[in-house]
Amino acid sequence: MRAYSLWLLRVYQWLLRGAGAYHDVPNIKVSRVAVFNFQAAVVIWRAAKFFSNHRSIAYLAGISEWLFRNATKSAPLWIHAHRGLGNLILFQGRHEEGLAQLGHAERLRNKLAKVAGWKEDTKVFLPRGCCSVLGGIGMIDGYVKHKILTGDPRPYYLLADPIATANSIFLSYWSDYVTIVTDPTKIAELAKFEAVYGVGWMTVMPRGDTYVHVHRGISAVQRQWSKESRSPLLLLRDEHRDLLVKYKAKIGMAEKDWYICLHVRSHGFHSERRGGSEDIRNAPIEDYYSLIRDVVAAGGWVVRMGDSSMPALDMSKCGGDHRVIDFARSFDKSAALDVALGASCRLFVGHSSGFHTIPHAFGRPCCMVNILLTAGFPWHPDDIFVPKKYVSVSSGAALSLAQLMSSTNILNADNIFQLAQAELVLLPNEPDELVEAMREALAAQTNLKNPSVADEVIKEFDRLNQTYHAEISGTLSSYYAAKHANTLLAREQ
Repeated sequence: MRAYSLWLLRVYQWLLRGAGAYHDVPNIKVSRVAVFNFQAAVVIWRAAKFFSNHRSIAYLAGISEWLFRNATKSAPLWIHAHRGLGNLILFQGRHEEGLAQLGHAERLRNKLAKVAGWKEDTKVFLPRGCCSVLGGIGMIDGYVKHKILTGDPRPYYLLADPIATANSIFLSYWSDYVTIVTDPTKIAELAKFEAVYGVGWMTVMPRGDTYVHVHRGISAVQRQWSKESRSPLLLLRDEHRDLLVKYKAKIGMAEKDWYICLHVRSHGFHSERRGGSEDIRNAPIEDYYSLIRDVVAAGGWVVRMGDSSMPALDMSKCGGDHRVIDFARSFDKSAALDVALGASCRLFVGHSSGFHTIPHAFGRPCCMVNILLTAGFPWHPDDIFVPKKYVSVSSGAALSLAQLMSSTNILNADNIFQLAQAELVLLPNEPDELVEAMREALAAQTNLKNPSVADEVIKEFDRLNQTYHAEISGTLSSYYAAKHANTLLAREQ
């Protein structure tokens, strides 16, 4: 009983924990009522991830939203409460409402600075979340290019706890463009300024006087960067180039040999539950053995990236060749080699997982497979991509391009909860689609029997992309387009 009472006391203390650095901002008060509602909303929403029933998730989301709204009413200048509310609304599929709420949160920064007696909009503190996941570090590429393209004179800062940083080597490459603070004492000193000048660019980015979803923001930046024929911001340092040379010699890869980096997202790294919100981004490694064998047969190497939680490669299915390296589970794996390998590959093949941002940042070609057809993604115009197949639960039929691209709900559905609301399931790419997309990205050409069919589908995709302002960059795989032409163009069978 005593232990239970102590647990309840700790929970109560946690719920009443302060609003962090906001307490150090002059003239700003965040009430205990606001803090209680905010923390309770976070607890309930975190609990929702343990449920698979979508009605239960919707119920918990409703309670959490109510608590976030209470927090914003009690502390109308508390930006984090407004961001929490906006992100939760987005998750539930109310896209425009969520963006409006997040835009409101961003505009509060100037109001907060004014109340604090500080100058408005004089600096930018990038989200700390940029550090905790690899994709967040890669997003800095888009932020910096946005700064350069718009002529933004404000200095950019990032408070980066080394313990919470996904890849400190990759992060360090951005120090030429962003002031990265890693010293705990300095972080504590700057936290109050971060509370006021911090931006929520992991969800929304500025476009003129408004805000758009971050995928749309980065996609537009990358298209403009490419249109102006600008070079990649990052170049591999000599120390990492030398490290790669030594590693290649160790595994027997000759200087003239080429390799692809392969990343097949699985549920292990983020300890995701099967069938959970992010599971739709994953795919079985078994579907990729044909691709691996094809690369080896062409004289290349395959370096499988990732982490040790991934299922091991079955080398007997990889072509029986030493030129397949399961680097994800290797004792040689390191943050520096992750960067060096990704920055130097002939091609990257992978999902919408964080690793793609490394080869992209260094200007390497990328083939994005098993991705969701999401507004603003892929980001890069030179990518070859293959989306998962969207299938109606009620009819069992795959959706056409028109059905996909004309639906705001589908284009903005980035979690399994929203897809369940739309009564859709996603099917992974088939092995032949993976092989052919990879070949297209490697050779920049196709050997289709009837290329005009693929051209028609791709032109229709581009037309719908423009018509519905989806802002998807990249080119749909010709093989995939031709194979599914009847379905994608909604022709009669």
